[in-house]
Amino acid sequence: MNAIAHTIVATEYTFDRNTNYGFIETYFPELFQVCEQADYYYTKDHSCCLVKVRLFLELWCHEVGEIIKLRPPVRGELINKIKQIETSGKVPPYVIDMLDKLRAESNKGVHIQRHFDGQFRADILISKYKLKRMMEDVFELTKYLVLNLAGVNEQPLETWTEPEVSKQAELVHQALQGNADASIAMAMHFSGLLKTLDQQTKASKPHYFQYQRDLEYWLDKAERQGSNDCWLLYATSCVNKHLVNRRSEDADDYFKKAIETDESGDAEWEFYQYLCRIGQHNRGEAYLNSAGEKGHPEALYFLQAQHYKQDEPAYRKWLKRSLEVADKKALVADTFNKLEQWEEDKANELNFKKLRTALIKAEAYQAPGVKFIRGYCEYYGLLSCEHNQDSGLRKMLEGSSLLPDYLWYEKRLHDALKQDKSDDQKVLELYPAALQQTEDVIEKAQMKFDAAMIIIELLQNANKVKTPQNLKVLIRESVKEGCEQAKQFLVSPIGKALMRDSSFVCQKVKRKAVDRTKQKKARKQAKSARRK
Repeated sequence: MNAIAHTIVATEYTFDRNTNYGFIETYFPELFQVCEQADYYYTKDHSCCLVKVRLFLELWCHEVGEIIKLRPPVRGELINKIKQIETSGKVPPYVIDMLDKLRAESNKGVHIQRHFDGQFRADILISKYKLKRMMEDVFELTKYLVLNLAGVNEQPLETWTEPEVSKQAELVHQALQGNADASIAMAMHFSGLLKTLDQQTKASKPHYFQYQRDLEYWLDKAERQGSNDCWLLYATSCVNKHLVNRRSEDADDYFKKAIETDESGDAEWEFYQYLCRIGQHNRGEAYLNSAGEKGHPEALYFLQAQHYKQDEPAYRKWLKRSLEVADKKALVADTFNKLEQWEEDKANELNFKKLRTALIKAEAYQAPGVKFIRGYCEYYGLLSCEHNQDSGLRKMLEGSSLLPDYLWYEKRLHDALKQDKSDDQKVLELYPAALQQTEDVIEKAQMKFDAAMIIIELLQNANKVKTPQNLKVLIRESVKEGCEQAKQFLVSPIGKALMRDSSFVCQKVKRKAVDRTKQKKARKQAKSARRK
């Protein structure tokens, strides 16, 4: 049974000292206690965890109210406290959105129903994935309070880490008392152990078989206790062949059962990945789209990457859905799209305003990769930014690794680095992607010639240079495609000598040959495993 009533006063808990919230223990002891309790119940009881999250929000609002000196002090219902802080204008919009989202979700943990067996339970439909995202938001709010508002000079962890299941006996006791969350936690524990053994070359068969039996036992118990989370774990365990009495083919039925009660899109996303692995891509598309409709971040990211520069209406549809679920990566992608639209028609004042608004919003939400766009604007002096090439290029390089992989950002970074002449090897690395993102034939020819000149310059200081293409081929192709500089270079004495010089040798890096003996052995092992 999911326990509901909990006292707010300090209770004795034994926590691992490798805690997420050690950096606030001295400065905010009450908040530290509540955060630790939320972590404590994360693996044991979802409803209790949600209650602690709500209590955290209440305390957080009071602490913030004191720091920013709100008058009158925060009071009333939680929603009113959040509105008071929002009205002050001293807290950014993304923090208010985070508070509202956590308030709405945590409310689900404080309502109960009496079931047919006479027991009182909290009827909550929240997946482990969504609960994990909530805990990450709690951690971000704590960091914002301590570092940004209180100005405490402490070094917290980069991200929230899931607390380890340290007390097996306590979990077992709760599971045997009827707590379905504890049963699922035990099943996930043994599932993790089996995955670890899968990665080992010499796994102990007796241990492996015992863990399989333990996993089946706790999954069966969670199922009988009415847990909806068990179906997805059943399905993934069938796929990974972790269950003794079930086959991989049974995974279909379990995935479908998981989808019936799934609200977050986790089940559809996992089912899609499974169908792709067994070659049923067309069948999986419907589940991928369903996961995207439900707001699953990974599914939405995959759909955007799938349709980017291929199907513009579909891409905009999924980007819009990502923005609706407040995905930070989507804010960067949206700003990048608005930058492209404005550059196509710089006289359009409406596009300019949309771009500026999108950039401000992405920066306010601290979206990963937004530094690239800000650096690009600084490098070229756009959006009323102060023209600063050094600062702009540094920000572009720092932000490029955090941008969504599917965005065509390489051309912009390539051009900036080529103009700056600070990292020629990086220019050559970006060249293939930048060339693919260029439509104008003459511009392509110029890029090829520029790449050839960079290679020649690098060869003056080194005996060997890693290049994207043969040096002489680059020059010939740039001439053929109409580059005037390449034509002049080819008829010059230096160009003629270079093309006749046989000391320039281009060697392609080949892949390692396939080990046929190893392949044959692997096929034999697979056949014998199927017979068993």
